[in-house]
Amino acid sequence: MKTFQVAAPYARALFRLAGKEKQVERIYKDLTAVSAALIKHKRIQQIMSHPVLDHLKKSNLVDDVFGKSCHVLTLHFLKHLIRKSRLEELDGIVLQYHHLYNQHNKILEAKISSAWPLTKEVENKIKAKLEKQTGCSIELDTKTDSSLIGGVVIRVENKIYDFSVKGQIQELEETLSC
Repeated sequence: MKTFQVAAPYARALFRLAGKEKQVERIYKDLTAVSAALIKHKRIQQIMSHPVLDHLKKSNLVDDVFGKSCHVLTLHFLKHLIRKSRLEELDGIVLQYHHLYNQHNKILEAKISSAWPLTKEVENKIKAKLEKQTGCSIELDTKTDSSLIGGVVIRVENKIYDFSVKGQIQELEETLSC
């Protein structure tokens, strides 16, 4: 919970600045790339979190690693996090920025669990149906869950659509137990 409390204000502030400079999309891509780079290159992450290394050296590292690929606003933001000793909150900030970006662009994430791998055709049909129903663009996140026995479970925001055999069996058990 503490991470959210710290990350959310930073993400909102960055999102507002990016909006003023009409760089929301660019900053979104930068943050995604920086986050991926830190995950991929653990050594950079270790150096950036080292308590003995001063802020100036960490800021110089940001310039060296990300200076040519990131927008100046992203670089200033990363350096601000370094100065405030909040760089360890970057993952939460990226997650919050992603949420704000999706809200701004009317994008919803749908998590689909299915008993078997879905074909692209089925994924596209589900996506089209959800987009029509919600009026938003849909990003699908699919996974296979054999415990469902058959069918699918779709989660969009706080709604769950359970079309699984497992769900139908549970519903039947509840009906018969009353």
